[in-house]
Amino acid sequence: MRCQKLYAGARATLIAAGGAVVQVAHLGQRLHRIENDGWEDLDGTFMPGVVWFGWAAVVRPDKTILHEGPVADSTGLVLESMQLLGVRTTVSTLCSQIA
Repeated sequence: MRCQKLYAGARATLIAAGGAVVQVAHLGQRLHRIENDGWEDLDGTFMPGVVWFGWAAVVRPDKTILHEGPVADSTGLVLESMQLLGVRTTVSTLCSQIA
């Protein structure tokens, strides 16, 4: 089961595990960024023309992509990543609590 956006419960689970939520917008898309948590990629350093609009990724500190998919599935991406890392949570339980 996947939720449609990154809900507070999933965000809290990620942060409790030492993670952070950061949005990087394509050049010219700064109006669509999250206030205080967003960056605009001015020269293609972070998104070198291969990242689709509306795409999300869970990246480990060693820069390995752990999980990726549509931003509409961000809650599922985060919760499934937490499961892969051994964090005790279930996607269905958290989604039902925050729905």
